Amino acid sequence: TEQQLASAPELDPLLDLTVLAAGVPDEYSSDVGWGLWLEAQQDYAALVAGSQLVVVEDSDPLIPTNRPEAIVGAIAELLGVTIESSPSGSLGDGQLADVLADHIADTNLPAVGVTFFDDADILESAVAGVRREGDPTPVELTDKFAIGSNAKAMTSTLVATYVEEGVITWDTTVADVFDATVSDIDPSLADVTVRQLLSHTSGLDDELAVVPIEATLDFELPVAEQRASVADITLTRPAHHPAGEYSYSNVAYTLAAAMLEHLTASPWEDLLQTRVFDPLEMDSCGFYAPAS
Repeated sequence: TEQQLASAPELDPLLDLTVLAAGVPDEYSSDVGWGLWLEAQQDYAALVAGSQLVVVEDSDPLIPTNRPEAIVGAIAELLGVTIESSPSGSLGDGQLADVLADHIADTNLPAVGVTFFDDADILESAVAGVRREGDPTPVELTDKFAIGSNAKAMTSTLVATYVEEGVITWDTTVADVFDATVSDIDPSLADVTVRQLLSHTSGLDDELAVVPIEATLDFELPVAEQRASVADITLTRPAHHPAGEYSYSNVAYTLAAAMLEHLTASPWEDLLQTRVFDPLEMDSCGFYAPAS
């Protein structure tokens, strides 16, 4: 509010700011309700160490996505500065590559690619930067970029195709699949379901990069056999958290892929190619790091 802005202490621009959108949902439309809403968000700010509080009042509780200009304006007023907008171009004006080149200049990224599309067409695409850090060869629009964790959505889609066919269910447990092949499954993981593996609520942390697993794997084996080894190693250890508690986990998706491989006797790569990529005509997709 104006009163809060006027009485706010001078801010140190070198410190991080915690911006709270003090919006008011319909059920909090009264003065008492607004106070409860603001109090809850101030409690959250207290958890963020070394930050300063900026309060933005608005009728919309989704200020961070719907009203970013309100937040920027409040911060600017507190700091006593004027924010000047810079031209960012418009879709289809042919300036996207220049915008990306400016972005590359301000970051340590070797390259970046951006595509605008709707449900029918690609509207505009551009790339900027180099193929490899230290090499001046420019990146091209036809070059492939590794997409990392987007493969999780693809794996979930793959699992769903088998759920539709009744090969597996969302409530199939790791013990249902691996009980005959993995000895001594830890009781804390035996009842973990496919649903929990795919929603990061299995109780597993992300352990794929932890030395004990890497040291145990034989990287000369086919990748599907390596995934089976990850299952064997992981499932004999206790869970890191109670099942149902959120914890982002790559190894959980490795287990889900290993479950499908066990049930179908086919590698995850072949399953994804034939049941997701091919039907959707995703002809440019591949596996592992792009070619050097």
